[in-house]
Amino acid sequence: MKNNIESIIKYLKGSNDDFIVTSHISPDGDNIGSTLAMYYTLNKLGKNVYYVLDDNPPQNLKFLVENMNILKSEEVNLDSYNIIALDCGDKNRMCISQKLIDNAKKIICIDHHASNDYYGDFNYIDTEASSTCE
Repeated sequence: MKNNIESIIKYLKGSNDDFIVTSHISPDGDNIGSTLAMYYTLNKLGKNVYYVLDDNPPQNLKFLVENMNILKSEEVNLDSYNIIALDCGDKNRMCISQKLIDNAKKIICIDHHASNDYYGDFNYIDTEASSTCE
């Protein structure tokens, strides 16, 4: 289902659940940039947010996350949470465990890939954008 960004913002502001922010396997600049932006935005809104990536960022981008507590899937122990997948055009390429995906209350997908099949409960896909960060 295609959503407008306002419906996603309304859901994010209204939810009292925890949030997991993640992206695709083999992180790149758009991946790291968009997840960091969402992490800090949710944090500023007073939400409990966890940055989860099972792959390590590439060496040339590690400086962006050197002060971040990036968790691996097996370190997450939450009862009720939403996943926000950024820059991830395919649900099967999410950089977290299938168990976390299967147990999420909602999946919110924000992306720019034309190949995205709208796998989230909320989807904002802007194929005109050069990147998710844009």
